Formats: sequence, C-alpha cells, structure tokens
Amino acid sequence: PTNAGSYPVVATINSLDYTGTTSGTLVINPITSVVTWTPPATIVFGTALSATQLGATANNPGTFTYTPATGTILDAGANQPLGVSFTPADTVNYTTATGATTITVNPAPASVTYTNTSQVYDGTPKSVTATVAPSGVPFFVTYNGSTTPPTAAGSYILAATLTTANYVGGGGGTFTIVKATPTITWNAPAAIGYGTALGATQLN
Repeated sequence: PTNAGSYPVVATINSLDYTGTTSGTLVINPITSVVTWTPPATIVFGTALSATQLGATANNPGTFTYTPATGTILDAGANQPLGVSFTPADTVNYTTATGATTITVNPAPASVTYTNTSQVYDGTPKSVTATVAPSGVPFFVTYNGSTTPPTAAGSYILAATLTTANYVGGGGGTFTIVKATPTITWNAPAAIGYGTALGATQLN
C-alpha cells in the first residue's frame, strides 16, 4: 500500500518442507502538517485584515480558516492574537494542523478643529463648534481644563480629548469671549433756565 492507514498483513511460508502462517498489522502514519506563519507587520486601526496579515503557509496543499476572519477590523492594541486552522487537500496522507501568531494595531490619527472661536459676552455660556476628522470619533472639549462652557469675557485655552483607544490626537486652540459694548440711550433734556444746577432730570 501507499496511502496512510492500517493494513492487515498475513505471511504464508511458501515451501514444500514447511508450513505455517502468521498475521499482523502494517500502519502507515500520515505526514504531520506543519503551519508556518511569520508575525505580520504592524497595521493602523481601520485596516481590514487581508492576505497580507493572514498569510500562513503549510508543507502541503490545503485550505486555511482564520480567526478573526478576512475583512475583520481589529481594535487598537499590542500583540493581538491571530489563529488559523489548516485542512490538507489530502486528508488521508496528511494531518490537520493549527497555527497562531500576533499582530499589533496602532491607533489611527484624528484631529479636532474649531469654529466660532470669538464670541461677544451676553451673560450666557458660550461654546465653540468643534469638528473631528474622521467623523464619528468620540471626544470632548475643555475650556481652561473645564468641560463647562464659560460665560465671562476673557481668553480660554481649548483642548480636545479623544475618548477611544482606537484613535490618537485631538487639537488645541484659543477661545475668546469679547467684552460687550454698552449701548447708551440719552434723550435730550428739556431747556432749563440759567442758574439751575444739573441733576438727574438732565443727566439721565
């Protein structure tokens, strides 16, 4: 036989002077499949797993089933596990096998920009308009370290903090609440006679 398997064997003496038989078993073991998988290069969050990362090989033809699967987007983190199951094309003469490696996913960059950074005092809290790129990344803005929008006139340091480990970055700036300009209304007072001291009637 050629293929791996268990075969009954019978030996018979071929002689006119002797007689006898004996039996046994011949076992041909399958070749052990060996999976080789070099750790893939670091990727950035948002990169879908592809053949570039899921590139295991074996010492015989077959199919690979990966965990996580092709197309998966992993969260940022170091040394994240990747696994593979290998099924040989010839399941009679080769064994199945598994393999594993790790991959590091770096955070993707994100930036926050501001508009409406100069507003006029009117006694109500003022806040900037903040936009993050790429859109949808969660973040919050602080004014001189506080998340409460300020009310008083003055200059405030802006800082944006991302609230996800999948992105890194943010953005700073300056927010100004300009002092309001008072509007003075003063109707012309009625004529007075000489000798009349100016009072609240005229200075109103």
